[in-house]
Amino acid sequence: MKRPSLRNALIGMLSSIVISVGALSYTSVSSISTMRAETAEVGEYWMERLLTARDIKGEFANVRLALARHVMVSDKAGFDAEQQTLKG
Repeated sequence: MKRPSLRNALIGMLSSIVISVGALSYTSVSSISTMRAETAEVGEYWMERLLTARDIKGEFANVRLALARHVMVSDKAGFDAEQQTLKG
């Protein structure tokens, strides 16, 4: 049986390396594309909801602070002033 020449063996090896690099490049590009699409989804959909949740949490903290100040008042004038701030 005839053995392949060194030139043919090197061409075969380099061809397989080029094909492997091409396949890995395609896989990497498709993964990056998928990640970009998922990042866009997070940016458009979830970030808006996270910001809304943060605003709601801040408003609850403000209400708790106002109620705590209202409860801590010890005189009638302070109580009436805090009552006005809670209404307004």
